[in-house]
Parts: sequence; structure tokens; C-alpha cells
Amino acid sequence: RSIPIRKKIDVLIADLQKKSLNVTISMNQSLNDVNAGDVAVQETLKIFGKIAESIADVTRRMSDVASTTEEQAASVEEISASVHEVGSLVEQTAKEAVDSSAATEQASAALDQISRLIGTATNSVQQISIAMSKFKI
Repeated sequence: RSIPIRKKIDVLIADLQKKSLNVTISMNQSLNDVNAGDVAVQETLKIFGKIAESIADVTRRMSDVASTTEEQAASVEEISASVHEVGSLVEQTAKEAVDSSAATEQASAALDQISRLIGTATNSVQQISIAMSKFKI
């Protein structure tokens, strides 16, 4: 009678050992999977860090472009104001030359030259304005 009980106990012990081994193998595999997942998470965090750095760099560059564009726009406004001022002066000078019967040939040549320069400056300002309109802030 003790032999069959002993065999049952041996079978139960063997079964428990087998199940324990399977649990150990499964736990080791789960641990390996967790470790692999941890490595993947660390790599992902590094990539996200690089992406964040790139975004910060792009933001800084966009800010630089915006600042430069604002400076250029201010310069264009100053040039435009100067051209308008010169234009007003030329108009005033032209009126005085027409009103004055004593205007000489030399004064007339000077006015022509100023008019050409203003035309050139106006064209330049228009070209700059067209070029600046392509930039959006």
C-alpha cells in the first residue's frame, strides 16, 4: 500500500518540478521581454530628445529669419521715406525752376540727373518691396 502512495507522491513531485521549471522559463522569458522593452523605451526617449532639439533649432532659426525680415522691412520703409522726401524736394525744385525765368541750363541738367536717380531709387524700392512681400512672418 505504501508503494502506490509513494509512486503518486513521486508523480506529484515530478509534475510540480516540471511545472516549476516551466514557470521559471516563462518568467525568464518575460524578464528578457521586459528588458528588451526597456531598451526600446530608452532608445525612443533618445530619439524624442533629438526631435525636441531639432524643433528648438528650427524655432530659433525661424525667429532669426523673422527678426531679419523685420529689420529688412524697417530698412525698406526708411528707404521709401527717403525716396518720397527726395521726390518732394525734386517737385519743389522743379516748381521753383519753372517759376523762375532765370533758371540756367546747368540747373536743368542737375534736375534731370536727380530725376533719373529718383527713378532708379524708386525702381529699386519697388523691387525690394516685391522681394520682401514674398516673406511672410
